[in-house]
Amino acid sequence: MENYLPVRIGTLRPGDVVSFDIFILVAEKYVHYIRTSDPFDPDRIERLRSKGVKKLYIPEHAEQAYLGYLDRGLGELQNQSISVQDRSALVSSAITTEAENVIHNVQTAQGYHHTESRIEKVVNFLTSESGALKTILGTTGAALDNFQHATNVTSLAIGLANHLGVTNPRDLLDLGLAGLLHDAALTRLGFRSDVDPKTLTGEDLKRYEEHPTAVAYDLADKPYVNKSVLDLIANHEEMGDGAGYPNRKRISTLPLTSQILNLCNAFDKFWSKSDMSMADASKLFFKQKIGLFELSHMQSLSQVIQAK
Repeated sequence: MENYLPVRIGTLRPGDVVSFDIFILVAEKYVHYIRTSDPFDPDRIERLRSKGVKKLYIPEHAEQAYLGYLDRGLGELQNQSISVQDRSALVSSAITTEAENVIHNVQTAQGYHHTESRIEKVVNFLTSESGALKTILGTTGAALDNFQHATNVTSLAIGLANHLGVTNPRDLLDLGLAGLLHDAALTRLGFRSDVDPKTLTGEDLKRYEEHPTAVAYDLADKPYVNKSVLDLIANHEEMGDGAGYPNRKRISTLPLTSQILNLCNAFDKFWSKSDMSMADASKLFFKQKIGLFELSHMQSLSQVIQAK
């Protein structure tokens, strides 16, 4: 039986000829939508978007052909002849697709390094293109699922780190990878990214509070994953003076990249439940969460979010 992998519509370039079959999910059945060597008609994209369709599917055996196609698209992120809006839309869709498939991808060193390469292109785009972060966040919007949450956290964390003067390429790349992976265990454990821990009790709460270390544990036997990525993931729910979990650490004792990831993770979860614009949500977040994060970092996050 053929397995299928999800791909976001935004990663498929209008007019380009694809080298893999594309399917659409209709009534729990995968229906052939575009055949190998056919162009992706722009009108078909618009029709899908008008119907609220955000992702299509490829056969698992076509994964390498699709990833090559995606890499060629990401290779154009520094092409100034393409609008920032179009490049940002590609980045948003590419990160979300990566988040949906990341557990599958990291099972091998080759898959993980390909993910690293794609996130590196995202880092370079976000740190070199003025206005890219806001456009990406505007494209993705408030997170509706774990994968959009990963996209927002990855983008926000890289953007905030750049604003705070983090320039080491390895630190930025590890931060981006941790943003992508930090909640990967939630889906396996049966939780959405917007679950409110305050509504959980007993074993459910215990299981939820173990999700940061569950991800790190799942990756710990993979020598190609940097230890700093594992540490970032394991600590991503710590905040304040022992107000977070799973180890009730003081956030001030964590490295700067950890403090950035934790702040961006907390803000995006707050935004997803607020039913507000991103800018308005950041103002309320600042008022309600002051003391849980470094004040200057919260001020910088507000500046990044509200930048013109």
